[in-house]
Amino acid sequence: MLSKNCGHIVAICSVAGLFGASGLVDYSVSKFAFVGFVEALRHELINLGKCGIKTTTICPFYFTSNMTSELGPLSLPPKYSLLDLKMVADRTVEAILKEADFLIIPRILYLLYFFKGMLPTKLYDWIVTRSAV
Repeated sequence: MLSKNCGHIVAICSVAGLFGASGLVDYSVSKFAFVGFVEALRHELINLGKCGIKTTTICPFYFTSNMTSELGPLSLPPKYSLLDLKMVADRTVEAILKEADFLIIPRILYLLYFFKGMLPTKLYDWIVTRSAV
């Protein structure tokens, strides 16, 4: 990739890499690290003048998979249900084809991500702990 200055790196992360998930500290920390790794890699590629190598970070909410089926029934609020795997895959392919840098699924979580850095910590924590993100 580096020698040809061409390619696309796709990182399937999780919203748990954007918002710390209560009860999933070990999972969240690994996803936060992965999101940070891809961000640092993107910056490194830019600094090396390798702008032909694209990165796309995908951060879906929890979706139907072998991993989530092993968890047993999840106690999610009605507004949040497990995402459909095909929908996540379709949105991922769209993001890759558009060379999007970042994709959060569902879209409503972009708002929380946008405001995360602007809100006072106590208000942000209050919102997150009541929304089961």
